[in-house]
Amino acid sequence: MKILHVVAILFVSLTYISHSFAQSEESATERVEVIGKKPKQFYLKEYKRLQRNFIASYNDLVSDREMQIVCEMEARTGSRVKNQKCQPRFVSSIMAEETSRLLAMGRSHAQASNLGESTVVKKRVLEKFNEFQKLNSKLMQKHPDLAETYNSMTKALSKYEEIKTVNKE
Repeated sequence: MKILHVVAILFVSLTYISHSFAQSEESATERVEVIGKKPKQFYLKEYKRLQRNFIASYNDLVSDREMQIVCEMEARTGSRVKNQKCQPRFVSSIMAEETSRLLAMGRSHAQASNLGESTVVKKRVLEKFNEFQKLNSKLMQKHPDLAETYNSMTKALSKYEEIKTVNKE
């Protein structure tokens, strides 16, 4: 009987010790909440990531190389700062063709470099752009995942522009 009594006391003691040890570990754990805003660069990186995904998916679906989207790093005249410029390949092809044509006619590089104002170039680009938009519409209808990626990309850009505007104020 004495042994049973000792075992019972030992059991109760061990249970109490393990219970109090577990409670002390729980009380040592604190809950910390952090409230803040994501930096605007987060939204810009998200937009660029979605843009790369969209362009890769889009170009995989388009067989006509002229209708594929290409991105290049380009500096504005008089600046060394380069920004990414993405556009359908046909835009740069038309610009190159017109530049070659003007140079072959004996025009100066200065005249050839001002092609953005040329009505001939604007007309050719607009015609191709209409084809480009029709192709985009068909692809978006045929491939809902491409449309979803596009929508996510435009939402990310809108969010970045919103944050950028708020931070200026």
